[in-house]
Amino acid sequence: MNLKDYLAASPPILMDGAFGSLLHLKKGGEVRPSFEWNTLDPELVSTMHAQYKKAGAQIMQSNTFALSSWAINHNWTTQQISKEIHLAANILKKIKGVFFAGNIGPCNTNLQKASDIYAQQLESFYEEELFLIIVETMQTQKEVEAFLKAYEKLKTDSSQLIMMANARTTAIQILSIIPESWILSLGFNCGNHPQIFLNLLEQFKSTKPIIVKPSRGIPQKNEKGELVYPISDKEWVLYVEKLIKFGAKLVGGCCGTTPETIKKLKDALTLPSP
Repeated sequence: MNLKDYLAASPPILMDGAFGSLLHLKKGGEVRPSFEWNTLDPELVSTMHAQYKKAGAQIMQSNTFALSSWAINHNWTTQQISKEIHLAANILKKIKGVFFAGNIGPCNTNLQKASDIYAQQLESFYEEELFLIIVETMQTQKEVEAFLKAYEKLKTDSSQLIMMANARTTAIQILSIIPESWILSLGFNCGNHPQIFLNLLEQFKSTKPIIVKPSRGIPQKNEKGELVYPISDKEWVLYVEKLIKFGAKLVGGCCGTTPETIKKLKDALTLPSP
């Protein structure tokens, strides 16, 4: 069964949670682009995928969120981008019994070059036979336009696309320019607080299934220098349950969420296996 049919038959569908914030925690606060750990510690990345699968995630994403902004800011070549996506895809596909997705994050700057960076990532994911693409944390309509320009040129009959805007007051407007005929699911991720998602879903109208991936809030450093997120797993799960009642069909986590967070959500819901 492909994801489109599975989504129609079996919502809600559980996704994985954060990678960047979790790697930051596991590596003692070391600051580097999260995709670099695909090279430096592939066993850790593989273990994290496996932990999310064990927690109940049915859709697993490549550890490539930070690649867009890094590639554009460091003038990376197509070969460099392709190499990183190949590494991430190989690690991801060790997990069995889930849907795989190539993850694309925002470019943040230099939107004139953004469409080329997005195109290079799409081509690389398709070469790895990752035809489900999840684009998240889109900040502006210009950024969405840059991605859509690349996607229009490269999409195939096998392509499936999920897009999310950063959960803030302008998020619905950002998503409004996306042709729904191209989309498997639309929605929101990150945000300063899950309550923002409830406010957005009260207003958001779409013919497509809605996806939400809230964070656990804005972290603060404790006396040990560790990032502490203000929203507990229990409170986060309660918000996501409300979001499902408001119509969310795909649910997962953003910054601060862990396999334990996703496990607690699964335990609170009745979810099928892929």
